[in-house]
Amino acid sequence: MARKYYTDEELGRLAREAGFKPGVLAKKMGICQRQLQRRMQEEFGCCPQDRLDERRMDAAPAELLKTHLVKVAARELGYSQPSHFSRQFKRRYGLSPADFLIRAVNADTSGIKPGLAAKNPKMSAPDMKCPPQIRQMDCEAGGSA
Repeated sequence: MARKYYTDEELGRLAREAGFKPGVLAKKMGICQRQLQRRMQEEFGCCPQDRLDERRMDAAPAELLKTHLVKVAARELGYSQPSHFSRQFKRRYGLSPADFLIRAVNADTSGIKPGLAAKNPKMSAPDMKCPPQIRQMDCEAGGSA
């Protein structure tokens, strides 16, 4: 049987449909969990759950902007506890989901308030992991991006 390869976009779609659960993803791909482990290790150098967690965090800023509620975004991304989602988001992006939403709302309406970045140095420093929405807000605030 020929091996089916998935693009990163297809894998992201399947992961979301699977609720970011490796067992469900393996079934959707038509392979066993062990084969999924081998493929993920071969293609991404990590276990399936690590890759799925990366994909979840990739989708987090867009989900927050869509729902405007941390609790709802966490649930949509398959987190059973919003606090776990918040910790993962802050670890990845350097600010909490609530701070991200505040900055997004401020950027959409009146721009970033000057004192906001001064209170949190991480907010003004561009980061390669930083989603485009945050980098754009830093540019509008006069930071370097």
